[in-house]
Amino acid sequence: MQENTSAASSIPEHLYKIENYLTPADRVVTPAELAGWSKAELRVMRNEVFARHGRIFQSADLQDYFSKKAWYRENASYSDDLLTAVDKENVRIIQEHEDKAK
Repeated sequence: MQENTSAASSIPEHLYKIENYLTPADRVVTPAELAGWSKAELRVMRNEVFARHGRIFQSADLQDYFSKKAWYRENASYSDDLLTAVDKENVRIIQEHEDKAK
């Protein structure tokens, strides 16, 4: 069910229809919650953690995707120092699953 919005995009089209966050900000995700997600979906989930703090993405598909989200606000002074301990743990866990996903 992946439809590319551009030749370089790897964002699954159905994610554009989701208005809420994919990743919780107030707690650590569980492996069970990540089961069944594709590598492309997990990539978006992981980067959403950074997007919440306004990261501006080098990857055109991610920047395009997050710029379409009502909650996203670019932060020119973004730094990974803005990430909470929960954010960092979620990135780590999602990255582990992303590395194993197809």
